[in-house]
Amino acid sequence: MNAVPTWLLVALGVIVALVGMNLLMPHAALDTTLRTSTPEILQVEFPAEITADGENVTGHVRFRDLEGDIARAEFDVVEATVFTPFAFDPQVQGVREGTFEFSIYTVIPQETVLRLTLIDAQGHRSQSVEFRFTARESEDTQ
Repeated sequence: MNAVPTWLLVALGVIVALVGMNLLMPHAALDTTLRTSTPEILQVEFPAEITADGENVTGHVRFRDLEGDIARAEFDVVEATVFTPFAFDPQVQGVREGTFEFSIYTVIPQETVLRLTLIDAQGHRSQSVEFRFTARESEDTQ
């Protein structure tokens, strides 16, 4: 029976020690880390003031998601006189970093605060981001 060379035993011991200290990750462990990432909201752009005339006003969301599987954007109401929460699929599957649009309208003058959360196909939720706007009465109705 042949003995295992000492240098091989030492090398295996070093590799096991590095993996144990998280200094060397096996490929499968690294792959699992990437698959469990959560979406990230980088920026929400929306005017601070809109007109309460029922016309759509467009905003933009900059995002990052390592898996490119964002499936839903949820806009929850934090503060408003009358405003309905809404959600939709931003149609950005396969995109790891980018921008998508959303539209908001109201006919009621009010101060509004919304909370945006992105959700990926596996149910991972981004950290929520709040943004606010004021809907002013239309000059036509004043």
